[in-house]
Amino acid sequence: MQLRQWIKKLHVKKPDLKNVQQNSVVKQRLESGLLACKKDLINTALNASITIQIRDIDKNLYWSTSQPDQLPTTQKQDYPIDSEKHYIYKAYILDPITGLPCGEVILFDRNLQENIFGQLAATQCADNISQKIQHEQRQHLTINAFSMQQKIMINDQSVLLTPRQFEILCILILNPMGLSLEQLHIYLYGDENISLNTLKSEISYLKNKVGELICARTYQIQAEIVADFKQLEDAVDAGYLDTVRQLDQGDYFAKSKSPFLIKWQQILRMRIQNLMN
Repeated sequence: MQLRQWIKKLHVKKPDLKNVQQNSVVKQRLESGLLACKKDLINTALNASITIQIRDIDKNLYWSTSQPDQLPTTQKQDYPIDSEKHYIYKAYILDPITGLPCGEVILFDRNLQENIFGQLAATQCADNISQKIQHEQRQHLTINAFSMQQKIMINDQSVLLTPRQFEILCILILNPMGLSLEQLHIYLYGDENISLNTLKSEISYLKNKVGELICARTYQIQAEIVADFKQLEDAVDAGYLDTVRQLDQGDYFAKSKSPFLIKWQQILRMRIQNLMN
């Protein structure tokens, strides 16, 4: 008898470690989005006299406006409040990274009659959480170009780049809609006899340092950006003379070989002079 039990244990299917890790990442994203809009959900529930629950990917109760300080809860039952006295609306929370559901909003309305605004409210809550997840997942890029030693920070961590890699980042920041490989090649090298494969290698080395900060195909930066040269350009665009005076500390790309950055600097300098006059 003991031998049979031992044999059965050997045949117990082990949990898929990859799936366990993926579920853990999904739940972390759900929690980050939920924490970011927790106050908004509580206010919505109070103003509309409803109860909002958040379910995780396994349909377990994760958080509720009835117990807002508990995150996550450990309740497993389907609906811990009396569902017969409420009309129930549901909406999936989509993970903006994968496009798949990472949780669900359950909205309990004391009005037992179906109401289109109830479903809209549930959908809006789910969309808000998805947007917060996307925001929380975005990286933060900070560049100080006007300094003897240019400074690059990604998520508050200093990153050391070559001059060419630094130029690539700055060019992409000034072209937020993205560039093709050919466009980036022209902006970076101009008429220099440098192949596209050389640029591909440069971008590959850059990605090793900055991770998923740069999107492929159409090369584009996906991050919250704070760059001193872009702030100055924005101030010039808006005509904020005092801000321009405060931010303008001279030329940003004095040693740059990029024809795009050189031209950008020249045009910006002329615009500043016209604004000052």
